Amino acid sequence: MSAAEPSPAFLFDSQELRGLIDYLWDCPGRISAAAVSHARMGDELLERLRDALGGMAIEQIGREGLPEPTTLGHAAEARSAESVVLALRLDRHWMQESMLEYFTALNYQRERLAQGQVRMLLVMTHGQAAMFGPGADDLWDWTLRFRFVSTTAPSRRASRDRARRQERSVGSGVSALELASAADQLRRARSAGLDEIIIARDYALPYLETLLEAGRVIDAERVWERELREGEACNGMERPAQMRGFHLGFRLALESGRLSEAGRWSQRLLDATMSESEGHAHSLAHDTRGDYLQRVGDLEGAKGCYERALEVLKRLAEGDPSNSTWQRDLSISYEKVGNVARGMGDLEGARGHYERALGVSKCLAEEDSSDSTWQRDLSISYDNVGDIARDMGDLEEARGYYERALRGRERLVARDPANSTWQRDLTVSYDNVGNVARDMGDLEGARGCYENALVVSKRLADGDPTNSTWQRDLAISLRNLGDVTQQLLQSLDFFTKAVRVVLKIDQRFPTDRRNLYLLSIIAGDIAQRVEAHQESLSRETDELLRQTTGLLWAQRGAEAIPAELRPWLEPPKPA
Repeated sequence: MSAAEPSPAFLFDSQELRGLIDYLWDCPGRISAAAVSHARMGDELLERLRDALGGMAIEQIGREGLPEPTTLGHAAEARSAESVVLALRLDRHWMQESMLEYFTALNYQRERLAQGQVRMLLVMTHGQAAMFGPGADDLWDWTLRFRFVSTTAPSRRASRDRARRQERSVGSGVSALELASAADQLRRARSAGLDEIIIARDYALPYLETLLEAGRVIDAERVWERELREGEACNGMERPAQMRGFHLGFRLALESGRLSEAGRWSQRLLDATMSESEGHAHSLAHDTRGDYLQRVGDLEGAKGCYERALEVLKRLAEGDPSNSTWQRDLSISYEKVGNVARGMGDLEGARGHYERALGVSKCLAEEDSSDSTWQRDLSISYDNVGDIARDMGDLEEARGYYERALRGRERLVARDPANSTWQRDLTVSYDNVGNVARDMGDLEGARGCYENALVVSKRLADGDPTNSTWQRDLAISLRNLGDVTQQLLQSLDFFTKAVRVVLKIDQRFPTDRRNLYLLSIIAGDIAQRVEAHQESLSRETDELLRQTTGLLWAQRGAEAIPAELRPWLEPPKPA
């Protein structure tokens, strides 16, 4: 059989495509996996396979919702006498909080999935593929894996790294003086013997918010537990302060990786504002609930919440065009609906929302060029449109938007070099410009950008070892440099340093699944690099690989180690 001719939309690696087609045709009763950049590429891959496999039927499973692994196992068993490809569309779903557990459960069905004439094909994104090894256990070894990277809509792995760094919840930067002042005011209020509700409302809540803005999650946890009794103190407050407390409880739980708790706070906030269906508070409650649902992978639910918030904000903004707060919130709302559309593969829809957000941000920024918040928002809007241009394959256009964002951030940093938030934003721009350079094949240009990002990330991380966000940024910068470094030993050294940083974060926040996700990506990078350089491995690289797999084993167990790295696995010696 011959592979289908490439279409204008995506260029598939002909060798990988040939291998997948031959495997599906020649090997009944087997499992294969195809990693693609996004769902649109998955759709086209299946069309290519239909053309190439002729009379063999391809049935898609999981387009609307992922089936239970046991249900999938029964379905494959029932079809075992048929020469059919069952394609499980994992790529049509966001990186769910439960994806690792799903792969683990799928592993127990492996014998049912691999029998008779049926061919099981797992279609997944590259991010999901990075989690497949840690979660799938023996199923990983049973599966022949193929990887397709689109040249017109590049992999979003770096974009997801960037998205973690670009949350608008971070304010305009918090200085050490502001932190000290907020802490001192709380101490003075306690010493003065003020009423507990007054202390909680007027001093503990502002201090908690300041700590969250500064990324001091551990200190924020202490204030939440001691001063606010894990949110119970909010019950005695009047409505505006109570809503503020609920929202801060949500933010803290989300940042700490306690997703069930975050879900409860977001629902509580939504329930408390139901009587204000047209009000600003209700739109923010829907927005918060949407943030939670997006984080756990329920994109349809998140879309509904964000769209309801957008409807209210449109009416408010149209009713009072001079209200800059509502205009700004409208811009953010457009952006969030765009984020969900992008996650669901609707790139045209996402672009429309991002461009509307950019229009609002431009108007605000031009109205007052001295307002740093509006200037920062404009840079974020440029990034979003750049992201979608990159997803759609227009790298030149993406670079133009990213460079505009970079120039805006450089101007902000020049105004206040000590502002840590603006410094962090600068690393986002360096990464974005570097990502495009890498996609265009300019590895030296990408390396220069990533080195600039590393300088800033390291300075921030060294300045506050307890700030998990800055530490995670440092790991991402190291990982990016490892990705574009051609010399094997130097590349592995960057990856190993990144692993060390993430494991330190993991010790502080073991429930935050972002740590395991990032570890999976880096371990996958190392495995790919080792697989491509088997012939040139040296004593130094062997030692580095043993060191890295030992670190992963000690803290996360053997399941965190891809199959390609297991030959270097040496279980830690007992103390």
